[in-house]
This record gives sequence, structure tokens and C-alpha cells, in this order.
Amino acid sequence: MPRRSLRAAFFLHFCQACGDKSAAITVIKMTSKPVVEADFVELPDGTLLDTIEDPNNPGRTLLAVYRDRCVHYTDHFEADDRICVPISRSTDVLKHLRFSRGAKSYESSPSLLAALITIISMCLDMPYHQIALLSCFIVSTWFIEKLPIAPYVALVGLPRSGKTTALRLLDLLCRRSLLTSDITSAGFYETCNRVTPTLLIDETATAGDRRALFHLLRVGSTKGSVAIRRNKAFNAYCPKVVCWTELPHDAALNSRCIIISSQETDQTDLRRVTDPQVQAHADDLRQMLQQYRFENFNRLTLPRVPGDEHLHSRIRDLYEALALPIGDPITRKALAGEFQLQQNINRESLSPIQVALLQGLDEYIHENSTDPTCANRDLTEAVNVKLEYSGETLRASPRQTGHALTLFGLTRRQRTNTGWVLLLTRDTRERIHRLIRRYAVEIGNSENRDGCDFCTGRKPPASAETKPIPDPHNPPPPDAPEGESGEHRELRARKSA
Repeated sequence: MPRRSLRAAFFLHFCQACGDKSAAITVIKMTSKPVVEADFVELPDGTLLDTIEDPNNPGRTLLAVYRDRCVHYTDHFEADDRICVPISRSTDVLKHLRFSRGAKSYESSPSLLAALITIISMCLDMPYHQIALLSCFIVSTWFIEKLPIAPYVALVGLPRSGKTTALRLLDLLCRRSLLTSDITSAGFYETCNRVTPTLLIDETATAGDRRALFHLLRVGSTKGSVAIRRNKAFNAYCPKVVCWTELPHDAALNSRCIIISSQETDQTDLRRVTDPQVQAHADDLRQMLQQYRFENFNRLTLPRVPGDEHLHSRIRDLYEALALPIGDPITRKALAGEFQLQQNINRESLSPIQVALLQGLDEYIHENSTDPTCANRDLTEAVNVKLEYSGETLRASPRQTGHALTLFGLTRRQRTNTGWVLLLTRDTRERIHRLIRRYAVEIGNSENRDGCDFCTGRKPPASAETKPIPDPHNPPPPDAPEGESGEHRELRARKSA
């Protein structure tokens, strides 16, 4: 490395640590290569650069360089096209960001997970399955760049139920953790634009601007999405942990969260997070997690395990985010089972009209197994009968019935001279059955249920899968195109007349 560039790199790092931006700009002009701050960099030859805390000086940072399965520490690293220096703690926010203090060898992936479970059990009184979920979440924060989404955890419980203790423990173990009781949009975007933190927000419900906070939480879970502020793009993607005394009335936010309930404990032998032994053990674990990150960053795979086929939508994304960094297939299988339970917790309950609609559709397709259509007015009438029977005072209009059908994805509809009808194709009937199972809607008994292929699990003949259900009351003429509906036949007959 040229001596001029070397001096410039060192001087730049010193200027950034001191907050002297004008001097830093002067240094950049002096160098033959651009000098850039590196939170984390993956170079083309596979070398990984990660900012860590200087073990001998907590106010200073270093670069941990992982190359050829070895780790060494340096003030700067010269790549082919740039000079990388570590992120400096030049702002008040970054001074409180927790970096690892190096990398340390570990025994195996299961032993590392077991060590996390042990330290959490020392400080928190939680069921084992919740402790295991938190442990997998901690590991996932060390691989945030590789995950399909940024995982969120929602700690829900009454006051004095241990939520703050859980946050303080996560602050010791998660990658780039930042514990705060409130955060503004400006501070959030500034921090995330320089590093990718694990944001731990205490007392979320009492934050200053709830609307702004909820927006920040919703937009930061998708990789690649940016926020535009004053013609500048900011990255908001990072894992987060929030505390609630009760879940907010925000289905979009709740569906992004792994929900963990917290209860007040009677245990008297729990360790405090400030216990020196807990602090030392957590510091060792952070260094082991740093080494685990280096060794597995480019070796992550996610084989299928029994049970993951039952996960849908965002729950599947959350499962993959936690399971991807875990190498143990037994743990992955247990995670799939836990997320099936989370799926039931996270799913928003249906409105009375939506429940009555699915019940009415189920009743209609089983009692009229050969009908090709169902009129919207008849369906609305059935929905209102169900609502009245269940003691509901509200009633559905045909427009509300149509909106609910669209919400469920039942869009195969046609307008006729008597109003809108739902086409009861085989795909539509199959979707109705899936919706009823997915939302666990209570249905009645039908004498025709035994003859239903979807209820019995029988595979229908190939002809039944491809041909539409015929209308026995209006058979097509010999020259009618195959699959033509009754309405189309009537229109064609009028035109020919």
C-alpha cells in the first residue's frame, strides 16, 4: 500500500472518530483510492470485513477481517478499489450501539444454541418453547443480510412481567443491538443508513409519535425497500423487538411479529442482567456468534422439514428467517411446529359477515353439488339468515357480499340479466374448502358431504378436473361450444333469432 494512502487512511479514521468532517474530506482528496466506512463488506474473493469494538478501547472500533478461515483485526483494509475503515462512533446514537469485541471459536451449532437457551433461562422465567424462539431470533440477527425478511419479536405482557429484562438481555446478545425507549424518524433513518442495527424498543405504547413509530415498524421488514425523505433514500431494513402491554389494533404490524407472552414470575433465583457472570457469559457468546457468522455467512441452506408445508404467507417468511441460520434439522422441525401455532395467533379473526359468507357458501356447494353458479342475491340472503341465527344485529347488503367475495379471492363472477353470479368452478369450490379450513370456520353437517371429493380427500377423475360443471336445467345445444355458460347460450340464441 502506498505510504500516502496508508497515512490518509489512518488520519481519516482519526478525523472520523473526532467528528472532524472537513478534515476527513481533505484526506479523501489526498488518496489515490476512495476511503469508505465499512459496517460490513463482502469482497469478491470471499473476504468478509466487519466492524467490531476494540477490546482495549470501548470508544474505538476495528475491522475484523475473515479470510481463509482465519480472523485478524486491523485499523483499515485496502481492497482493489477502495480503502475500508471501520464505522466510527462519531454520533451519540452510535456510541450506544453494541458491537462484538472480536470472534471466538465455538463447539457446534447445537451447542451454541444450547448456550443461548441456558443464559436466557438464567435471567427469564419463560416456557422452553419461547426461550428456544428467542434463541433462534438472536442467531438470525447475525445473518440479517441473508434473510428473506427482517424478523420482529413482540413481547406482550402486563407491567412487571419481565419485558424490560428480556430487552436488556437481548441487548447483550443480538448483533448491533440498540436499546431505546423512544426513537424519532430522523434518528432511526440516520442510524439504519450507516449500520444495520437490531432495534430494541421499550415501552412502545408510550412512544412520542405512535403513528410515525408504527410506520417505521411496518416499512422496515422488507429487504430492498427504502424510505424517501427530502430527496434522499434511507434504508430502514433491520430486525426489531417491541414491547406491548397488549397487541395494537394493527393487523399488518402484528403479522410481521413473533409474538411472545411474558408473565410475572415467582422465581427468586433468577440472575440479574447486570450480574458480572451474566455479562461475561454474554460477551463470550457474542464473540462466538461473530465467529459463527463468519464461518456460515455463505453456507446457509434451508432444506424442507415435515410441517413447513402448512405455513403460509408472512409466517413462512418468519420461519425461514429464523430457521435459515440454524444447522440442526431437529431444531428446524421444532421451529416449524412453533410457527404453526404462531400462525393461529397472528391470523386476524374474520368479521361476522365473512364467517356467515363462508358458512353460506359451504352449505350451498354441498346441497347444490351440480349447480354451476350461485346468485349474489341468494348468497346475501343466506348470509343474513346466518347472521340472524347467530344473534347478530347487523345485516349484509349485496355490495358487502361482493366485497367479501373479492377479499377471499373468489373473483370468478359474471353479470347476468338477473344480477351477479359466482361461477362455481372446481377451483372455486376447492378454494372455499381451503378458506374454511384455514380460518377454522364452524360448518354444519350435510348429507352430500360424503360425496364431496374435497371433504373426503378423493382424487376426482381427470375429466372432472378439466371440464366445467354442467347445468342440468339448461343443457347446451349440439353445436354449442364446450364449457359455454347458460347466460352465453341465451345471448347467442337471441342474436341468432
